[in-house]
Amino acid sequence: MIEPHLDEIVDLFYARLLEYPPAAATLSLVPDLDLLKSKQQRYLRSLGCEFHTPAYFESRLKVGVTHLYVGIELAVYQYAFFALQQLLLERIPAQAPDAPQLAMFLLKITALDISLAIEAYEAREKIDFGQRIRTLARKQASLQKLADIDTLTGVLRRKPILDLVQQKLSTMAPDQVVCVLLADLDHFKNVNDTYGHPVGDFVLKDTVERIRATVRRVNPVGRYGGEEFLILLSEANLEQATAIAERVRERIAAAPIQTDEHTIPVTISIGIGAAHGGDDLAELIRRADKALYAAKRAGRNRVDVCVASTA
Repeated sequence: MIEPHLDEIVDLFYARLLEYPPAAATLSLVPDLDLLKSKQQRYLRSLGCEFHTPAYFESRLKVGVTHLYVGIELAVYQYAFFALQQLLLERIPAQAPDAPQLAMFLLKITALDISLAIEAYEAREKIDFGQRIRTLARKQASLQKLADIDTLTGVLRRKPILDLVQQKLSTMAPDQVVCVLLADLDHFKNVNDTYGHPVGDFVLKDTVERIRATVRRVNPVGRYGGEEFLILLSEANLEQATAIAERVRERIAAAPIQTDEHTIPVTISIGIGAAHGGDDLAELIRRADKALYAAKRAGRNRVDVCVASTA
């Protein structure tokens, strides 16, 4: 039924496509319309041939994917199938005894091809949607990471560093010890009052660089307050934490901070809080703050420790 009218069907098919503006716009971009017509003839010759085999389904899906990748909109694709379907139905001889059965077969086989084409498009849309979700998730994670970082010093903000401490406390074994260092620059208000806030900002950034150069990368550092920093030592006992705190203190006091115009001596006081299994975040921070206050009261540029929760 198709073969004797193949050229006519294909010519009429493309003529009808040109009557549909979106399809006409797509065809205007085709460099070789005759090549496209020859492919359409091959497609028509294979229509319904061995449609019960997996190879038929695979070939139709590939056709859909090909049209998808060359940028043909699904609406244009569906219109093309509808136009082709009508042309084929018009070629069924009305007087043929099996005309109703043939028409039904054509409707079913073209509907199958349309369904497979749509499936190819929907599969790609799902892939694209999944990729968009993953891209958005990565962007969200990046934005969250940026939101967690103190813009001046480059270390964690107060809430993220406390969240890390809380997470460690929640997962620690009963016999484990978690220590935090609460470090506060001595007389920092005098730096701002004497040299101005831009110099004060420079001092804060230089201080953070010295801290990070002293502690291991696995030990998170956060800006707890204006000139106060919290360091989580999740893998250090109290003796080790004290040694680390002393190294930080010595590193800060070892050399003055040099700006273009000023030489500024800086020291830091550090309080150490230790927690055991069952201790909560508030208690751990209270201990570190108590030790820091003791270091300040004892003359500054010191390290002090608070382990017990008693006053």
